[in-house]
Order: sequence, then structure tokens, then C-alpha cells
Amino acid sequence: MKYSITHEASFKYLEVYSLTPVGESTSLFVEFRDRLEQEHPKKLTHLLSCIEQLGKRGALMNLLRNEQSGSELLAIPKKNYTTDPTYQEDGQPVKNMLRLYCHRLNNDVLFVFSGGLKTTNDPLECPNVRQHFLNGQEFCNAIDSAIKEKEIYWVDDFTDIDCSDDFIIEI
Repeated sequence: MKYSITHEASFKYLEVYSLTPVGESTSLFVEFRDRLEQEHPKKLTHLLSCIEQLGKRGALMNLLRNEQSGSELLAIPKKNYTTDPTYQEDGQPVKNMLRLYCHRLNNDVLFVFSGGLKTTNDPLECPNVRQHFLNGQEFCNAIDSAIKEKEIYWVDDFTDIDCSDDFIIEI
């Protein structure tokens, strides 16, 4: 499948991008957000708060979740569920099992893809997130290759990226 790069948001310390299937108008992130807004609105609100926190501090590794050792693919929300912003049930912080898979290029640039409600420890064993996880790994590899080949290039002292208007990622 072919994807174009879509700029999703600018924050003080973070630029957020996603991928949009060629021929469609909705990015992977917007599709994720719209789908989960119906299914799990409170968990999604927490996850969006985590993205806002990243925007205020940058895509710091301690604010992201590594779900598979050695993988470039990360997830939101972070592992430490007891520090703000927290997801709460019955007034107590609890783990938010909603996962948004992402690729951190550096503290200033983050790609967000898609995800779902994780029901098992291993994302490859979860029917809700397995395909999002596998796709996310392919997206990470394709983006890294495009940077290496200078099809995606750094601007503003590595605080943002750019590419030609007709650039396509194919996985």
C-alpha cells in the first residue's frame, strides 16, 4: 500500500506527523482517533493528553512505551501510569491499555500511526493491535530508509522534516 506524509500538529517542542493512504483524505492517526472516540472515549482523552504532554516537553523516551525490545516502534501512553497525565477509574490511576503506535525520530519529531485496545501482554498475540503493530514496524523501516536516502530530509537544525510534494512511502 502507498502512503503520503501528513502533518498532524505543531506544539512548542514537537512536530507530529502521520501517514495517509494514497487516494484517501483521512490519515491513519485521524482514523484511529475517530474510531476510538466512539469505542473508548475516556481512554482516548487520556492518550490525547499524553500527546499534549509530549508537545510541552518533546518526545522524550521516558514519555513513550517500548512494547518490543529492539524495535524502533514505540507506543503512547507511557508505561508509568501513576504520573500525570493519568487515566483513572474509580478515582485511582490505572493502566490505559489503549495503544497508539508511533515512531520517534528525535525529541522534536514524532510519527503517529494507529492502534487499538491491547488485551494481551504481547502485541503480536492481541487481535486488536497485532496488525497495527506489524504495520507500524514496517512504517518505521520505510521512514528510516527514506531519511537515509534523503527522500525525507531534516530542516531547522533537526527540529522538523520535509519531503517533496509527491513523496510516497510504500509497504
